[in-house]
Amino acid sequence: MMTYFPIEPSRPPIQMEDTSLKILLVEDNTDDAELIEELINVGSQQYQLTIPLQTVPSLNGALHELNTMSFDLILLDLSLPDSNGLETFGKISKQVHNTPVIVLTAYNDSDLAIQAIQAGAQDYLIKGKTGSQTLIRAIFYAIERQRLQDNLRQREAKYRSVVDNLKGVIFQTDLQGNLIFLNQAWNRLTNRPVEEVLNRPLVSLIHPQDQRLHLTQCEALLAGNIPEVTYLVRYFRGKKDIGLFEVTARPTLDQQEKIIGITGVLEDITTNRPFAYE
Repeated sequence: MMTYFPIEPSRPPIQMEDTSLKILLVEDNTDDAELIEELINVGSQQYQLTIPLQTVPSLNGALHELNTMSFDLILLDLSLPDSNGLETFGKISKQVHNTPVIVLTAYNDSDLAIQAIQAGAQDYLIKGKTGSQTLIRAIFYAIERQRLQDNLRQREAKYRSVVDNLKGVIFQTDLQGNLIFLNQAWNRLTNRPVEEVLNRPLVSLIHPQDQRLHLTQCEALLAGNIPEVTYLVRYFRGKKDIGLFEVTARPTLDQQEKIIGITGVLEDITTNRPFAYE
């Protein structure tokens, strides 16, 4: 059954960085595919874009194309001869990680739309309710959002690399003193995986005789009495000896300047001669 797509009136063009976009349309209904191509042609002319559209009628065909060439965007129907529903999107997204996907389907299902967006789709459009301007704008915004997300991931990866290669241990706790972040310096200093100690109280990793000192300093920070503290505590370094940390910490604040925990650095200042257990 052919789906009707409304043609919207002309609107001012949006500015795009690229003047040519390569799009993969995954659609098994030939009438719908022709209408989608018409919508894109009408919209691209108004926006002065060149948008070559390549159409495949099945999931397997799409996976083959994605394995042999790259696209700027994928328009995906969820109902295909060899796949149906959100599983279709899951298989596509597993194949491509940096290519934005817009779901363009006859399923007018708000729950499915939310699930698709949560799964990583850039947009969810309904056939018959999407005109040329809406479709072109959705394509533009999807590509731009994907670029922003990719840039953010790259910056986060770079930041994480720098943090993980620092000599000192960067830590963060919640209001209860439980560790919610540690960089990889912890692993190097203690030979204990970060994952092993996350969500545990930081105080439990400190020598029993120094725990009271640590708790007193943290209480002062969380109460807002002082902006920063520096103190020394012993910690268990592996199973055979004890190390010495210089702790520098300050309150963690949210956007409303409310204290939500503690952030700090643990600098290992252990001498070459390890401490003995007491």
